Amino acid sequence: FQAEDGIRDQPRSRGLGDVYKRQDSDDDGDGLADSVDPFPLTPVWDYNQAGPYTVGTQALTFISSTDIELTVQVWYPTSDESGNPVIYDRAWPGDAWDDATPDCSETHPVVLYSHGTGSGLRWMSAFLTEYLTSHGFIVVAPDHVDDHLQNFDAEALPITLLRRPIDIRDTFDWISNQSDGDSPFSGCTVPDDGYAVMGHSGGGYTSLMASGATILIEDLTTHCDEGHNHHCDMRDHWLSTHPDAVEIDLSDNRIWGTIGLAPWTGFVLEDGVSNVDNPIMILTGDADETTNLSMVNGIVGDLDANLTQYGVFANVGHYHFSPIGCELYGCVNNTDIEIVKNLTCESALAFFAQLLEWPDSEALNLPESEFLTWQ
Repeated sequence: FQAEDGIRDQPRSRGLGDVYKRQDSDDDGDGLADSVDPFPLTPVWDYNQAGPYTVGTQALTFISSTDIELTVQVWYPTSDESGNPVIYDRAWPGDAWDDATPDCSETHPVVLYSHGTGSGLRWMSAFLTEYLTSHGFIVVAPDHVDDHLQNFDAEALPITLLRRPIDIRDTFDWISNQSDGDSPFSGCTVPDDGYAVMGHSGGGYTSLMASGATILIEDLTTHCDEGHNHHCDMRDHWLSTHPDAVEIDLSDNRIWGTIGLAPWTGFVLEDGVSNVDNPIMILTGDADETTNLSMVNGIVGDLDANLTQYGVFANVGHYHFSPIGCELYGCVNNTDIEIVKNLTCESALAFFAQLLEWPDSEALNLPESEFLTWQ
């Protein structure tokens, strides 16, 4: 719904706030008691299409626990009745209203997103973060300092890979504090409910590490002795502050679900991936030349019983999950990117809705398509 003057109006459904609120046990009148309704002010909707919420977004900053200023993109439901379409970093148009007012008249589950290594940015999978927000989520994504498209330090990568999961943890702490405090996000989330995490490529590595994957010091030493400085630097940095460690564990037990999009090993994920202890969905493409199918299959094999769903797209490369990458690096002669985006959105929503036990979500099926095979 794009107006000719560039201002979007008439949101899909106001569905929120005092206009619709009634003081009874079913405030939105959808037949679900407020006690079991995940969104007691918004009527039930169809999971198989864009959700009822209008999406707002803001880029904000905070100081992390590692004393780094993190820029985060926050996507959230808004009850504003008009707004300006966002252009992320003045480079990429999105389907959200820039700097809209958050609507915190009801609480929302939280998802954290981690971008890829080297050429990623916090909004690289905005098609997915916006879609989930339209279904009631709040999604937050940090730019990982020294490891993104506008600021990449290859020599610092072994250290950055150790900081990335901490960025995710800090970002959840930040949005939780915003909800508990006096900010515009006050009352938007329930921190004790935890969060889900998802990421593309290096963000897939980050998501797995945050979800419980570990790196054995012994493995790092073996590869270091073989002449791989990446492993030496990571090991030595960790042991400088954890001198008796036998493994690197950066997990956050508040995570309740994980999605990896063409996940990368970071050169260091091996058997320790099996320590992930929450449900996981992996999506990848069989034409990916960056995190190729052999690499992803190795991760999947190590996940073992913790893997809930594994989908492989036909004739799909690395950047179908981060569409600006197709503009920068090309996705020629591959499956139409719109097909991949739609199937990814439907898969992620079904996965999260079932984990959250939303009404009728048990009847949801993962999308069936000639372009996506569930393993």
